[in-house]
Amino acid sequence: EEQRGDPRESEHRLAWIIGYGRSGSTWLAEMLGSLPRISRWHEPYFGRMLRHLIERPEDRDRPASFYSRRYESVLHESLRDSFFRMARERFPNFGRHALFVKEVNTPELYAWLSSLFPTGKMIFLTRDPFDTLDSYLDLQAPGAWNESYRGESQFLSEPSVRATCEHIKSGAIAAAEAYEAFPETQKLQVTYESLLDDPVPQLQACGNLVSVEVKRGVAKQVVEEHDFSHLQN
Repeated sequence: EEQRGDPRESEHRLAWIIGYGRSGSTWLAEMLGSLPRISRWHEPYFGRMLRHLIERPEDRDRPASFYSRRYESVLHESLRDSFFRMARERFPNFGRHALFVKEVNTPELYAWLSSLFPTGKMIFLTRDPFDTLDSYLDLQAPGAWNESYRGESQFLSEPSVRATCEHIKSGAIAAAEAYEAFPETQKLQVTYESLLDDPVPQLQACGNLVSVEVKRGVAKQVVEEHDFSHLQN
């Protein structure tokens, strides 16, 4: 019945993974997506539709603007409808299954989550900022694994490092502010360090957030399948 009905009625089974890059979000999302009755959506960039308001916040007060405050309810409903229609098309089991959306690269969305998805859930994934910076710098180094991201030999120059720090800082602040404003019973904070220590209870907590029981034995098996030692160069 849930699968045939309006996907918006399953909003309580939707969880957004927010934060910033290089925090273990791909690892967490892939583990969650490997659990029974859970699907995961890897970086849909849904939030990019709101980037204009980050760059031009005054447009909310311009009457002719598509994003005008006067018509904000219409904007909300159209964005919600677009998201849920796309989610149902891509994940036909949504409703019967929970859906985790990894969206750590669109911080412009975070402030809108509580109004767009008031009964949805939120996971704020954090990592020590200095370790995060180290990871970003490794990614930017010549010869790094991500060819589309790696930079040139000057990646350790002061301007480059400062820009990377600002990038991490802006995403972290946007996520923290959104997390603080979200309803207490609908959110969960997970740290990268806790995942390294023992991911099993973290996966169980994430499952509880969207009303999916994650048995310890199943979670342990998934963790073993996604252990870093199994990755090959």
